[in-house]
Amino acid sequence: MRDEALTQRDDDDRAGGERELLVRVLAGEARAWRELVSAFLPAVYDFAWATVGAAHAAAVTEAAFAAIYERLGEAERLPLAPWIMGRTREAVLAAPAARDDDVPDELQAARALGVQRHSVLYLVVREGLDDDALAITLNARRASAVLVRERVLAAAEAALDGQGGLDAYASLPRQAPPGDLAARIVEGWAGPPARRVPVPAPGAFVPAADWAPPIAEPVRSMRGRVLATVLAVAATLLGVALVLPSSPIALTRNSASKATIALSAASSPTPGAGTVVTVPASTGGGTPTPGNPGAGPGRSPSPTELAGVLTATGTPTAGATATRTPTPVSPTATSTATSTATPTSTATATATVATPTPTSTPTVTPTQCRKAISSNVSQLTIGPSGQSSFEVLNSFCGPVEFSVAAGAAWLSVSPAAGALDSGRRATISVAATVSEPGTYTGAISVSSPDAGGFTIAVTYVAE
Repeated sequence: MRDEALTQRDDDDRAGGERELLVRVLAGEARAWRELVSAFLPAVYDFAWATVGAAHAAAVTEAAFAAIYERLGEAERLPLAPWIMGRTREAVLAAPAARDDDVPDELQAARALGVQRHSVLYLVVREGLDDDALAITLNARRASAVLVRERVLAAAEAALDGQGGLDAYASLPRQAPPGDLAARIVEGWAGPPARRVPVPAPGAFVPAADWAPPIAEPVRSMRGRVLATVLAVAATLLGVALVLPSSPIALTRNSASKATIALSAASSPTPGAGTVVTVPASTGGGTPTPGNPGAGPGRSPSPTELAGVLTATGTPTAGATATRTPTPVSPTATSTATSTATPTSTATATATVATPTPTSTPTVTPTQCRKAISSNVSQLTIGPSGQSSFEVLNSFCGPVEFSVAAGAAWLSVSPAAGALDSGRRATISVAATVSEPGTYTGAISVSSPDAGGFTIAVTYVAE
């Protein structure tokens, strides 16, 4: 217990020191950047050497520290060491595969797993990352990191079974970085790194059967994309509903169209002739009453109202006053308008109102219920025991009564009559009684007064 407490205290002190170092680097302190490179360079270089080989280890290390400097602001709310190993792993995955031949057998066996699984094996076995730190390194959820670790360790144990196992791999000596590598990395200092927004919590991460693909860049939240897609679809549907004339929204709009009846003068042109009377298609106001049931806001005039008699009086200079008296008429109506002026003229016009042809409603005649009886057999063979049976079924609707009759003296049936409800069946027992051996044939008739009937041929071989 005391050792665990001391270990936890050491971890807290190290995390506190890393946090302080990160704050100093972000504040623009060049010395802090040199300290950070010096602290993490051995682990980064050994990781690169073990996974990609000596030929590319230095270049991968420089690329890793370039990404660390570029994105250091992302680590403000994350443990620094796992985050740095995550950027290193991204550089490792982007590098060519290792081709070193003069390496220990344990390392060769681990590299045979592939760079993706080998990188996880290195982080778990040689760096000792726990599940939480591994999740940060892989930029994945903890449950996914646990699943990846279990599968990688299982594959590594099988691959290293003849090479001393995981312990032999963990005890391999570490490779020191070249002496001038730290200086080359520090030369890349160009002031305080940009403070980026911390990476949001990654989405669900489900690895494949044998390996989870790497996440080279921070996983972006999909919630905003899904919301934007839903809003776009909703806006499109609303636009279609407003445009289509048959949509519920378009049908509720109050049309501003008008119905126009033109009256053409039958006599010579005179002032007031050819007057156009305009009747709004939607009449507003009014309260429905027994004498005026159609009044009310937003009501369209009926063909009967449009075909009413219009009487206009007035003078050519003063205009005309029109009064309308609704008169019930047939779908084809005649409207007469009389105009009195000096000189006096009479104009007659005919307006035809087209009404939709009513669609006839099909009449559905219910199918009359039919009664019928049937059987499960059409022929019946009686065995040596002299006993057999068949069924009578009421195949349609309604109850039926039936009777059963044997067509030979050596035949007997039971029961000889019965009644069945719709869909029900009855079992009829048949017995054969003869005094001498031989082959006997006969028939059994089943009949019903209102459901028809049928006949069953019977054969009995007596021994």
